[in-house]
Formats: sequence, structure tokens, C-alpha cells
Amino acid sequence: MPAGKNFAGVDLGTENLAAIACTDGYAAVYKGGAVLSENRLFAKEKAEAVSIITRGHSRMHASSHHLDFISRKHGFFMKDIFHKTTTDLVLRLKAHHVGTVVVGCNKFWKQSVRLGKQNDQNFVSVPHDRFRQMFAYKALRAGITVIEQEESYTSKADLAAGDYIPTYGVDDEKAAFSGYRIKRGLYRTHDGQVLNADCMAAANILRKAFPDVWKGHTDFSFLKVPYSIDLVKLDHKRSGRAA
Repeated sequence: MPAGKNFAGVDLGTENLAAIACTDGYAAVYKGGAVLSENRLFAKEKAEAVSIITRGHSRMHASSHHLDFISRKHGFFMKDIFHKTTTDLVLRLKAHHVGTVVVGCNKFWKQSVRLGKQNDQNFVSVPHDRFRQMFAYKALRAGITVIEQEESYTSKADLAAGDYIPTYGVDDEKAAFSGYRIKRGLYRTHDGQVLNADCMAAANILRKAFPDVWKGHTDFSFLKVPYSIDLVKLDHKRSGRAA
């Protein structure tokens, strides 16, 4: 049996590892700073190790116990943070009586990102497929139906205006939107509301799968300042200490 009557959309990213928008008026973001910092540190340590190992050998394959160690350490960190985040996400969805969750995905994520050099590196270095697999497994065990939805244009369409959301490579000619990004992280709707861009994208991902899901909703102010979750504090929160 489904866990509840409400619906939710989830948008995956980098600055925010995940953003949620629920039809009961709840929105939250999991801040991605810890993952981005770890990725930068790992890239630096790996580059330094490879440089030392291959010094004077332009075609040498880099291999060492130290390189294996830092790679394992990085893998353990990512697995740990993903397990904590997906567990917390499922608990939140259950608390808000969500029975169906729609997760944004794009099979060409790794190949087609065009966010600028630094953002491309950040985006590609976050293994979103692994995150989605962990989340789907736990959500299904909790009785929550999980749907994956192609997510193109969901961060550009104005939710408040009910803009049509095209699909990249299918009907791009219909990409005409009422609002716009005023800076990274914020979106101004046609009527002047400033919403969290990632949470609005999550709401649009849900709307792309269920076009009438927000029908009757006129107040999207809950998307302005979503609840913010710091990944490094998830253990404290689950153990009852202050997050």
C-alpha cells in the first residue's frame, strides 16, 4: 500500500544535492557543500599522487597503494553521505504522507551538461545515478511509489504561470517561459514571486509527470525559503540532537 496521499518531486543537483517539493506545502533542500568540498579535495589529492607517480614518464599508468587508499576513502565518504541523505529523505516523505515521488533524471546527464567549466566538473563528479538507486530502493521498501521523469526545461518553466514544459530534442520549439532566473538559486515568476529555483524545478518535475498535480494551488510561497538540511549534521538530527 502507498505510504500516503500526497505527491512530491525531487530535483538532484550540486549546490543542493537534492531539493524537494511536496503537494502539502513542504519544501526542503539538502545542501551539497560537503560533497563538493570532498570532490575538490579528492581531485587535488589524486592529481598530486598521479603527478608524483608518473614524474618523468609521460605515458606511464599511475598506480600505487596511496592512490588506492585515497580512492577508497573517497568512495566510503560518498557512500556514507548518500546513505544518510537517502534515509533522511525517505523519512521526511513518510512524515509528510507522500505516497508517490517523482525523481528528475536525464540519461545524457554526464555527456550533455553545459553549465560552465567549473559547474560541469562539479555536476559530473556527483554520482547521481547511485543516489537515485539508493533512494528508490529505500522508498519502495517504505511503500512509496517511485517514478523517474525526464527533467529537461523544469528549471526554466514558470510553475506559477503553469508554463508548458517541453522535452529536449522533442518539442524545443515550444520552449517559451513566463519567468526567468535572476541568479543561480533564485527564480522570478511572471507575477513577481522569487522562488528557490531548485525547489521550483522539483515541483515542475512532479508536474511534468502529473500535469494536473498542482491544479487549484495558487500560493507557492512555500517554495521561497525551503527548509535547509546540512548533510554533515544528519547524524546529529537522527540521534535527537540539534541539527
